[in-house]
Amino acid sequence: MPDNNQTVRPITVGIGTRSYNATYSYAGLAPPGVRFVRAMRLPLNRSWPESLTARNTYVPLDPRLDLLHLMNGVVALGWPTPWVTSFESMIPRLDARHEESRLRSALVNRLLSPRCRLLIAWSEHARSWLGAIHDDETAALLRQKTVVFTGSTGPAVSEPKLLELPLRVAFVGGALLAKGGVALLRAAKRAADTHLPVEITMVGSPDRLTEVTPPAELYREEARSLLRYVTSIEQLSEADTRQLIETSHVLVLPSLQETLGWVTLEAMQRATVPIVAGIAAQPELVGSSGIVLPIPIGELGRWRGLDLVGREREAVTRETLDGLADTIYAALEQLVDDPDRYAQLSSATLDEYRRRFSPDEASRRLRSLYDRALNLPQA
Repeated sequence: MPDNNQTVRPITVGIGTRSYNATYSYAGLAPPGVRFVRAMRLPLNRSWPESLTARNTYVPLDPRLDLLHLMNGVVALGWPTPWVTSFESMIPRLDARHEESRLRSALVNRLLSPRCRLLIAWSEHARSWLGAIHDDETAALLRQKTVVFTGSTGPAVSEPKLLELPLRVAFVGGALLAKGGVALLRAAKRAADTHLPVEITMVGSPDRLTEVTPPAELYREEARSLLRYVTSIEQLSEADTRQLIETSHVLVLPSLQETLGWVTLEAMQRATVPIVAGIAAQPELVGSSGIVLPIPIGELGRWRGLDLVGREREAVTRETLDGLADTIYAALEQLVDDPDRYAQLSSATLDEYRRRFSPDEASRRLRSLYDRALNLPQA
């Protein structure tokens, strides 16, 4: 970024998605001299049958832009606008059918091309994926243009929270089974049986399935039967979700499937203590605050069940959900019994967020990254 004696050059950056992540983490930072616009682009998977599973693969159609900023995306063809992409796990995002396909090779070449100026990993966990899914030579080249930058707007509250019973618990995860919701539901039943003063609100549905959902035939009916122990909401708006998190004492996210964990950042931003499964980038985000739940870990810090199939996976799923239910209940019980401990954790959560996610610093850093991508002078 130019020094104080220079005028900041105005630039127009196209946000390549309508996603919550883009508006919350980048446009909301308002870096100096940057005008964000909704980029006109054609999602390739709507026009090229081979790429139906090539998520976030775009053809940009907007000549106004100095730079295009995608989220988990790749520019496949089209207007010669320089671009950067932020990513939370694999890049490019393809399913197993395309592991050796021409499509994958083409998209990797686009990532290596001069038009792709930067790869912005949302976490160190995300950067670790480069070596896992690319050959050594390709991974080394991609790392040369990779930086780690999470970015987040400032704290939403000014003070940590105190605990007045009942302990209010939030769970936000659309795919309830994949997000470990069964474990929290079991803990909710136990809390009801033992008269533990907690109020649990869960946003999600046992009917929304993903590729890593625990066997639906084993757990969906159990989840449905346990929903009576919580306040169950299938879906909330972004504003209502934030309000739920802000008015809760803790966020419980015992995920079996996770990448970054945006909702964890939302909780920390609001001094809501995160209680998360220790997978993917979750421990990295929580840092020294919150509570990290032990969970069987496999490759790339993912839940070990993802590396297994059949009965082995079913056995690990049972072990995992049993363990998570026990540790969630124990964590909630400890907080109910020790309000001072809760107050310490809430304070540590807000301090950790302030320390690591200063909005002024993030705004300057984002502008610096854009200047680097456009070969402009930097401070």
